[in-house]
Amino acid sequence: TLENGRLQPGRPARREGPPARRAGPAGPARLRAEGLSYTHGGTHRLLEPSSLELRAGAMTGLVGANGSGKTTVARLLSGFYAPPEGTVLFDGGAAGRAWLKENVRLVSARPLNQLPGQTVEENLRCSLASAGRRAPLSLGEGVELAGVGPLLGRRVSRLSYGELQKVLALSSVLRAPEALLLDEPLLSLDAAGLDSTLELLGRFMAGGKGVLMISHMEELVKDLCAGVYRMEGRAVRPAVL
Repeated sequence: TLENGRLQPGRPARREGPPARRAGPAGPARLRAEGLSYTHGGTHRLLEPSSLELRAGAMTGLVGANGSGKTTVARLLSGFYAPPEGTVLFDGGAAGRAWLKENVRLVSARPLNQLPGQTVEENLRCSLASAGRRAPLSLGEGVELAGVGPLLGRRVSRLSYGELQKVLALSSVLRAPEALLLDEPLLSLDAAGLDSTLELLGRFMAGGKGVLMISHMEELVKDLCAGVYRMEGRAVRPAVL
């Protein structure tokens, strides 16, 4: 085990039991897709008509094999793609692409692409400024909760992948979107980073917001999510893990 720059004999200590979801019971549906599909180039069908929903105060899971269409779903829900069929609704009303781009935050598996500032602090302050009074946390609260205090002055280009994931999660929450779509957000986190990120997402969901977790880690999704969908035959289907 590598600890404080030294190799120590033995395995790292394991946490007892799965992490808690840190969210209350799921509330009403907020972000909802009905009959959503996507075709690339007019011929290649990437997503068959599908329906799913994100509920207030809860985390929803989306699992499936590589190339099954999970990221396509996220890009449709966040307004990056325009669906040829189907509708995305928010609180029962139609949500167009412009609204989705402004209010739904897609956290991709390439965190460096979503952190344009040079330093960690610069990126976090930019997120706070964009949220204004809607920000769910102050900078100090967010930094403490996410455990990124030692990283504030660091250039994002010098961070490890796990550090980038923690910073991007906090930056995204500070922007105060109406929903968060997380594409493999926990893949490179150690136990402490996982706990702090889940606490952060719990604070976000406590404000009545919904989270979609896209992941290959089915056991973790089962432990964390109030509802789970699975990609089957390029369509989204309810799943029981």
